[in-house]
Amino acid sequence: LMRKAELAAETIRNFRPDPESFKEVGDGFDVLGNYMGIIMPVAITATAFTLMCLLSARNAGDPYPIRETMLIDGVGTIIASCFGCPFGTVVYIGHPVHKRTG
Repeated sequence: LMRKAELAAETIRNFRPDPESFKEVGDGFDVLGNYMGIIMPVAITATAFTLMCLLSARNAGDPYPIRETMLIDGVGTIIASCFGCPFGTVVYIGHPVHKRTG
């Protein structure tokens, strides 16, 4: 277990992002307008889904802050996409069921 902690610490110390890879992040923005017909409905659906999950949690007695939850969900998705993840982070539905089961 100690060796794993040492390896993790060494990895963090040696992490150096490549500046060239960050330049490539903005290369696709010039064609972004061509895909707005896909991007906007997906974004609206994801927003509605997150709000429904928050409402479900509130009904179960756990009122999470809407603004903070939406911001963290969005920032998490952006960070994941910078590392190549094609999936957005999500607020999971089913909160009342999980709460009842402990």
